[in-house]
Amino acid sequence: MGNPEGFFCFKDICFKKKFYFCVFKTTKIYKKYMEGITFDLQGSEYIELNQLLKITNLVQSGGQANMFITDGEVKVNNEIETRKRNKIKAGFKVEFDGRVVTVK
Repeated sequence: MGNPEGFFCFKDICFKKKFYFCVFKTTKIYKKYMEGITFDLQGSEYIELNQLLKITNLVQSGGQANMFITDGEVKVNNEIETRKRNKIKAGFKVEFDGRVVTVK
């Protein structure tokens, strides 16, 4: 497995760029971080991008979500997205900080 985006790795130790923590590649924390996230709209037509980042716990607050989106650090369907309230619908893939959220 290669180094995920957002990590500096040296041998089996990885350092997270933005959040300043390190983990061993063999730990549950690292493996859990690398798993994709599936988000179910549960009958809704869409969810706004900033809300999705918040609900999936990829950010700590809505303000933090807005900042990352505005800075161009979020991709929707492999394209950089800067619209905070972009409507994310079923089938979309959102990438942020090395994680991928699949919306169904």
